[in-house]
Amino acid sequence: MPPVAGKEQHFISEKRDSSSEEAVVIDQNGDIIRETDYTDADYKKLLKKIDRFLLPLMWFCYGVQQTDKTSLGTQAIFGLIEDTGMVGQQYSWLTTIFYMAYLVGEFPSNFLLQRWSLGKCLSIYMLAWGVCVFCVGATQNWTHLMVVRALQGFFECTISPGFVLIVGSWYRSEEHASRSLFWQSANAGFNIIASLVMYGIGTYSDERGGLAPWRSISMFLGTCTVVLALICFGLLGSPTEVFWLTKDEKRMAAARILRNKAGRDVTGKKWVWPQVTEAFKDPVLYFCTLNAFLSSVPNG
Repeated sequence: MPPVAGKEQHFISEKRDSSSEEAVVIDQNGDIIRETDYTDADYKKLLKKIDRFLLPLMWFCYGVQQTDKTSLGTQAIFGLIEDTGMVGQQYSWLTTIFYMAYLVGEFPSNFLLQRWSLGKCLSIYMLAWGVCVFCVGATQNWTHLMVVRALQGFFECTISPGFVLIVGSWYRSEEHASRSLFWQSANAGFNIIASLVMYGIGTYSDERGGLAPWRSISMFLGTCTVVLALICFGLLGSPTEVFWLTKDEKRMAAARILRNKAGRDVTGKKWVWPQVTEAFKDPVLYFCTLNAFLSSVPNG
């Protein structure tokens, strides 16, 4: 039977022979899953299917999130500051309040990502921030913008940790870096496309009159985010959650990453303190922290 999320899971070990290493085995509700249950050809075929469904979706989601977050700069060019009557440092505060709310939302969102359905949690948060982006187009003053930007930051904080969990749930350790780099490349790649689209919308609205260009941009981005969130409801999640894998493929996906000894579908959702200690001893953690800090400084 396929692994079931939320049930008790644990690792056991067995010796294959006196000269070989122990095979990693997991007991999930009476179903013993071994990495050797499937061939390399089976795993290669499954990996292609996983990449085909997950990577393009994650790339678009991360690119949309980055665009939603930074679109105020383009909107300011098309009259946001003048139409809302902002003065002094009020425009700068729209970025500050975003990241303050982003920080506050990290703990509850990460708790939900671990304890609840990964795909549904990400999709609902994405739907919520899409509504916030759309509502930016309806704001009339700085106070309205501050409230909407704070809510947007609170909901957007799930995307990066959520995608890290997804990569850990689907891929082997040696595959993590390449897959993570792929969706993170949307930070620059998608931004090129989005900037041209926003410029086109703003210019068209400015020439034709009617709705203010910056409002048109906001409503367009918000609509795109909401549509993408609805798509994620059906396609995004851990191996046990998605519909596009058969029962045997879900079992194979669990067997494929057993060597990681990680991933919520493999190890379960129980908090393990020794893993916390191990994480703080890992120099990669501090490198990633420094990298995130340095990249955030020019990003604003």
